[in-house]
Amino acid sequence: DGNANMLFIDGGNNKIGIGVNDPDSLLEIFGITTQQKWSYDANSFTTLTVADGSHTTIATGESGNMTLDIANNFILDATGNINIDSGSGGINIDTTSTGTGINIGTVTTGVPISIGHTVSEVTINDNLTVTGNLTVDGTTTTVNSTVTTLDDPIITLGGDSAPTSNDN
Repeated sequence: DGNANMLFIDGGNNKIGIGVNDPDSLLEIFGITTQQKWSYDANSFTTLTVADGSHTTIATGESGNMTLDIANNFILDATGNINIDSGSGGINIDTTSTGTGINIGTVTTGVPISIGHTVSEVTINDNLTVTGNLTVDGTTTTVNSTVTTLDDPIITLGGDSAPTSNDN
């Protein structure tokens, strides 16, 4: 076909180049379209594409699942945002660890955590423990509980400034 770089083998350095004559890793594939495709059959496959600016896409054929079976930690390290978008599907984060559970924003203090859009509804399906201050801003606050316990005898009603003394 006249392409001298179609398959290049650098036997002295144990490197192979496809589309490139100076591979800088054990296997380097150069192209402006899909660089790799792993196939089970004509419809079941995964592709890897690297585009300009190092934009990288891993895609599956059909409607297949993608499973990362990792023996230790899975680390996403980005200097920008990490976005998870399932389209119209749900997003599930789960663990069987009752010791460590799921931690969000626990490495550095002062990390803001937002859940939901300004008009979203968030439901906590089990117990919720707040170890810091709790601020509720809204028009209506409803507490539907059989037993309500307050340790502090000072409660402010009808205002937002704290009283200066205990009435007991």
